[in-house]
Amino acid sequence: MPNPKLKPNFDKIVKIHRFTNSSEQIHGFLVKSTAPINVEDQNDDIIDEDVKREHPEWLEDSNIDKIADILKDVEAPEVIVRIHGYSTKEKNAIEQYHQIIQGINTYKEKYNIDKTFVFLGYRWPSESPDIKGIPTSISDIINALPTLPKNIFLVSFIVVVVSLVALILQLFNNITLVFFGLFGLLLSITFTLILLRISAYFRDSFRATNYGVPDLVELIRELDEAITIKRDPHKPPIKLSFIAHSMGCYVTTNTIRILSDVFTSSNNPGAEIGNSFTLGRLILVAPDIPVETIKPRRANFLQASLKRFEESYIFSNEGDVVLRIASTAANYFSFPAKTNSSGYRLGNITVSHPQKWIQYGIVNNSNSPYELLEVRSSDKPEDIMPVKEGNENVDIEICEAVTNKFTYFDCTDYVDVKDGRNVTPVSLALKKKALNFWDYFRLVWTDLSSPDTNTHGGYFQGDFTKDLIYKLAFLGFDGLLDSYSSPGDSDDQRREKLSQECEKKQIQVLLSPERREKYGTPKSR
Repeated sequence: MPNPKLKPNFDKIVKIHRFTNSSEQIHGFLVKSTAPINVEDQNDDIIDEDVKREHPEWLEDSNIDKIADILKDVEAPEVIVRIHGYSTKEKNAIEQYHQIIQGINTYKEKYNIDKTFVFLGYRWPSESPDIKGIPTSISDIINALPTLPKNIFLVSFIVVVVSLVALILQLFNNITLVFFGLFGLLLSITFTLILLRISAYFRDSFRATNYGVPDLVELIRELDEAITIKRDPHKPPIKLSFIAHSMGCYVTTNTIRILSDVFTSSNNPGAEIGNSFTLGRLILVAPDIPVETIKPRRANFLQASLKRFEESYIFSNEGDVVLRIASTAANYFSFPAKTNSSGYRLGNITVSHPQKWIQYGIVNNSNSPYELLEVRSSDKPEDIMPVKEGNENVDIEICEAVTNKFTYFDCTDYVDVKDGRNVTPVSLALKKKALNFWDYFRLVWTDLSSPDTNTHGGYFQGDFTKDLIYKLAFLGFDGLLDSYSSPGDSDDQRREKLSQECEKKQIQVLLSPERREKYGTPKSR
């Protein structure tokens, strides 16, 4: 029997705060990991001072028992967990979660929601890569360098400056040029290490793995334990769903992996998690995880976990330059691939364009997603599986089982309306079969200069995609269809109206075989 003295103090792992504008049916909580940004810092167990100063009315202290009290007497409640991504300041995360609570409260009245929802906005320690957002000073970044690279950097910097001055004053000879070139190279190498540190990508990866995942697992475990004590065991289990963005998808999928019974020998594992939960819906938005996740060449750790979800969705965009360039470049050092296409991220996966024109709306008439997905490398489309047949090292059955579990929303050409004008929230909507080098150059410039386009996070800025994400999370696919249909519509009519709305916004949708079978096959276009 485990020693209770060895049990970690949960109140020191996360801090829980209630959003004060929660309603009687939509209860919102911020759950904040107390892990610090730097290991030398004290536990970061207080709310960002900017948030406390600007929005003191948003939050009040709470605890796990208050969440369990909400869930204990309700017949069929649902818990929705939202996980932010890489390089998200605490203030921005809290603002995002607060906006969700406001939006879902409007859903309650508009769609006559009679369920009880508990929304948990999970904050894991992430830092911003911009200079103003770095929680440590430049001197701390230099001091954190190991002794040898730090000394090489300082000496190289001095030698390069002196050599450069000598060259400018024409006080140079062959030795000066040699010193300038040699120490310039050493300075470049050590400066690259500093840039990688400033980017915060690898630091966020470490914190996501070692703080974000275990703290979220502990949260769900503690909540399950508290509910089990208070809730009638004869009541139906509580549906547990996840919305994750960017690196938050890594946190989510690894949390699910741990929560699932990884040692099960059953090919059809149940949806139950713990004593109180059953897995509901999984929504991955611009997932910063390898595309290899859904095209496994061997048994995939997500395969059994994904089977447990009722519904699974991916929102992607070929023009996501954060994933296509920054994340792929960073993972070049760590991901074991020998081709660049294998190292691409799942958030860049796209729908293939076999026709002369691009079709929008629900486009898989009879095909499975597995047959219509591709990842594009340097404007050259490649099938989701490089060799689908004739390769005995490829298990087609496993590939299809994982890939076809998801419904896909390809938002590469997504357009929306803002203040009476057309905008492109996640890309430039170029309507090309594949983007080329100059297109990515334009995307980088637009991403940096335009407030209307965010290639990585614009899914939550565009009204239509934001609506899709939150309706899927809170209402499910059936509720999403209801929101675009009229009373008395058949499943074919409901599905067709959703397809037409997506077609207007230039979004391509691949329904999973399960969704297609349940709601009918789209009409040919």
